Amino acid sequence: MNWQVIKIRVLQWLKRIVLYGLYGTFVFFIVGFSILQIPAVQKALIGRIMERFSAVSGFDVQFDSFYLLWYDRLEITGLKITDPEKNTLIEA
Repeated sequence: MNWQVIKIRVLQWLKRIVLYGLYGTFVFFIVGFSILQIPAVQKALIGRIMERFSAVSGFDVQFDSFYLLWYDRLEITGLKITDPEKNTLIEA
């Protein structure tokens, strides 16, 4: 094969890898952001995080609802944090 033909094929192959990689990354982020807007998914994720936080800190964290609005505003209702001696630290 001619070196020019090999160079053209390699460049086309690299161009495909870069373009498909960028496209795949873009689609991944759009789908990820869309899934994170579902309230059930948000509550499940925050529930796991709060369980781990409670286990590490010893404080009991409870909340009624948690809603993330397009990554610039967070709404938490019914938040209650109690210490190991059952004293209420925060209730909002």
